[in-house]
Amino acid sequence: MSAVTINLTGELAAFVEDRVARGYSHSANEAVAEGLRLLREEQNRKLEALKAAINEGVADIEAGQIYEGTIDDILNDVLNRKRS
Repeated sequence: MSAVTINLTGELAAFVEDRVARGYSHSANEAVAEGLRLLREEQNRKLEALKAAINEGVADIEAGQIYEGTIDDILNDVLNRKRS
């Protein structure tokens, strides 16, 4: 495993120290690694949601379900629906 040195702001350093002091993490390294794992998981969830939305859009296009209007048309449709 390679070592990486990081510098944290006072607020983040205090957060890491608090997690260790409260026993949520065994060490500062573990706390930071956990945070990075959570960040990676969140990015993966967002990427999967984006892929799903793209696939849904492609399926709609392939099924002929497309909207032939401008962004302004879409905005007006949405605003008109809210008023109804």
